[in-house]
Amino acid sequence: MCLHVAGFGWLFIEAKFGSPTGAARSDEYFRLWRERYRESCKDIFIWDALDEAEAADVPEQLLRNAAYAHYLADEDERAVVVALVREGDRTPIEARFRRFCTDTVEFRRATWESIYRVLADASKFSALRAYFENKTLNLRPAFRLNGEPNRSIRAATSA
Repeated sequence: MCLHVAGFGWLFIEAKFGSPTGAARSDEYFRLWRERYRESCKDIFIWDALDEAEAADVPEQLLRNAAYAHYLADEDERAVVVALVREGDRTPIEARFRRFCTDTVEFRRATWESIYRVLADASKFSALRAYFENKTLNLRPAFRLNGEPNRSIRAATSA
């Protein structure tokens, strides 16, 4: 997803829910990816690191988003890439991203659970809060809200 915020810049959000943050699919795919981006992204990517990397170590989706965000942003705008993941995802995604991308693009890791925690108890957010509270993944609570697995699903299924 991408958002343009006037007076700020571009945010590209790579949202992952049940799958890990993507890496290049194969060595051949990664070779083609480097060919595609090498000339146009000389100043964004760290090519020595990319040329030495294994395909499985390269977060190519996030890097692609960095390229788009960088080129869409005007001089006075920021280019930001966000990896939106579940709190339990321990992938060191920021380190992986920074290994291959210069500081011309900002990076943030955010979690679905952090979105839930900042939602006010106001009634206008009740449907969204209920979604988080009842969302499942593989027939289990999808999120650890307030540090614990969601109890409302357990209560509903144990009755």
